[in-house]
Amino acid sequence: MLSNLCVREEEPIDVFNRLQASYLQRFSPLDVVETGMIHEMLATYWRMPRAWDMGNRLFDKANAAQDRPRPIDRLTDAFTVLPTPAITASVSSTVTRTGSR
Repeated sequence: MLSNLCVREEEPIDVFNRLQASYLQRFSPLDVVETGMIHEMLATYWRMPRAWDMGNRLFDKANAAQDRPRPIDRLTDAFTVLPTPAITASVSSTVTRTGSR
């Protein structure tokens, strides 16, 4: 079941299940391929806010640890203390999301 793969234990599974039912009703998939595409859309829709929140928290923590007077300098310095995968994931998901609009 898709909810077992996407929904974390602290998230409301009933909300996810209702959302899944809405997607399936709205798009009325005709076969397993279309159903798979809808599942990918739903999984992305569900997970993206979590990824954005995690990225923001990483930057907030790294930014708070900086002691430079100008906010832009603190933010820039935060990039130097974050692990490269965190920066790459945060920036690439934002760019990808923005670029696909």
